[in-house]
Amino acid sequence: MLAVPAQAVAQETTVPKGTKIPLRFASKVSSKTSKVGEKVYFTIANDVFVGNALVIKKGDRATGSIKSVKRPGRFGQSARIQIDLNSVRAVDGSEVPIQQITKTKKQGETTAAAGAASIGGGLILGPIGVIGGMFVRGRHVQVDIGAPIDVEVKTDSRVKGTVQP
Repeated sequence: MLAVPAQAVAQETTVPKGTKIPLRFASKVSSKTSKVGEKVYFTIANDVFVGNALVIKKGDRATGSIKSVKRPGRFGQSARIQIDLNSVRAVDGSEVPIQQITKTKKQGETTAAAGAASIGGGLILGPIGVIGGMFVRGRHVQVDIGAPIDVEVKTDSRVKGTVQP
């Protein structure tokens, strides 16, 4: 008797708002070289299932674009890059709207040192301390290929997922 491989079956399902989708950067991003409007590429890090239906496949690509680049500033203020991520492609070819999960990061040591130099210097040395803080520059930011970023589904989305019988 010959074994016949099971065929994947399409199943209509809803990808709920808030479903996490792990991505990895497929292109390098740097506050030194990146420009507004530049495309940024990502790959899906893991398969995404709703129940037993595969809805977003590992290895598929997602695209974003650089919305703004802020260079490092005085008082140790680090650079910032804002990337627009609009959607990822589901296994049926439809687009699933996404948004970046907002995370707060602890201020960098450079910012704290500059603030301390300015405030401390202002208390001890008067206005000379504030001027000294203006010379403490922040750092550039760089995201290398392979760096992880988590996004989530922005709104409930109907897709045809694939189910193995």
